[in-house]
Amino acid sequence: MSNRKHDDNYFASLPVETNERASENELAVRKALDRQLTATPLLDWRKRQQLRGFALQEIQEGLVFRVNALKLSLNTRLQSLEEGCRHVLVTGKTELRQQRSVFFARKLEELNQQIDAITDEFLDRMQKRYSRLEGMDNEQLREYEKQRLEKSLSAFMGTLDKLADDFNHIIDEGVLQ
Repeated sequence: MSNRKHDDNYFASLPVETNERASENELAVRKALDRQLTATPLLDWRKRQQLRGFALQEIQEGLVFRVNALKLSLNTRLQSLEEGCRHVLVTGKTELRQQRSVFFARKLEELNQQIDAITDEFLDRMQKRYSRLEGMDNEQLREYEKQRLEKSLSAFMGTLDKLADDFNHIIDEGVLQ
C-alpha cells in the first residue's frame, strides 16, 4: 500500500499529457487481457503464459513511452527555463549598461566642471604672473621666470590631457560589460 501511495505521488508529478497517455495505455492492455482471458477460458497453461508475456511486454512498452514522454516534457521545460534565464540576463545586462552610461556621463560632466573651475583659477594666476613679468627690470630674472611659467603652463595642460585620457581609458576598459 505504501508503494502504491509513493507511485501515486510519483505519477501525480508527471506532466498531465504523460499521465493521460499512460492511463489510456493501461486501459487498452486491461481490455485486451480481459477479452483474451474471457474468450478463451480453457486455454492451456502455455497460452496463458504467452498472453501474460504479451501483456507484460505491452506494460513495459507503455512504461518506456511514459519515460520518453517525461524526458521530452522535462527537456521542453528546461529549454523554456533556460530561455527565461537568458532573457533575465539580457534585460539585466542592458539595464546595467544604461545605468553605467548615465553614471559615467554624470561623472564626466562633474569632472569637466571641476577642471574648468581649476583651469580658470590657474589661468587667472598665470595671467597675473605674466603681467608681473613685464614689470621686471632684470632681463635674466625675467627670462628665467618666463621659462618657469611656460613650463608650469605646459605641465598643467599636460596633466589635464592625461586626466581626460585616464577617464576615457576607464570607460574603454569595459567595466560591467
